[in-house]
Amino acid sequence: MRGLDQFQTSEGEESISACGVALVDCGGGDADRCFSRGAAFRALGYRTAILRDDDKEPTEAIEEAFVADGGTVIAWRDGRALEDELFLSLSDEAVGQLIDRAIELQGEDLVNEHIKSVSRGTKDLAAIRAELKRNGISAKSRTILGEASRTRRAGWFKSVSWMEGVARDIVGPDLDDADPDFVALIDEVFEWASDGG
Repeated sequence: MRGLDQFQTSEGEESISACGVALVDCGGGDADRCFSRGAAFRALGYRTAILRDDDKEPTEAIEEAFVADGGTVIAWRDGRALEDELFLSLSDEAVGQLIDRAIELQGEDLVNEHIKSVSRGTKDLAAIRAELKRNGISAKSRTILGEASRTRRAGWFKSVSWMEGVARDIVGPDLDDADPDFVALIDEVFEWASDGG
């Protein structure tokens, strides 16, 4: 969100920090952790929203209690983590840019090995690149890339600054061409931030 905010302010939009919003990274992992942190902010009287992955479901009662206490929850779709959303929602051009950024950050060999591992040897980096050039990337390959990019302990963008750069440089500029349902989730976060109520 910080990277998207940087992109939007570069386009003349008001920063979410100017709306009095602070972003807090809950560190992933335990799906319930964000709710304990969010509840602490709610207990102090702050308006609080959680944007969470959906690949690991939180405890339903914990999420419901947070919402009942006035918290807002926005989740990525259909069992997806952020990386899944990016590879499934962005344009072919942006997917190519994500791959290039992953190679820049992690090296071609690691990216290739992750793709081969996740696809059980049916795809590799060369095949993905050929697909992108030939006729656009398939939904199956997009799914493989999403999973490969979030390989445990070796995720392609698993640092706050790396993902911030991806959001600012690739995701933000691609939103006009991205899946409208993904864009609607992004808009929901920014609308919540600017609402103030």
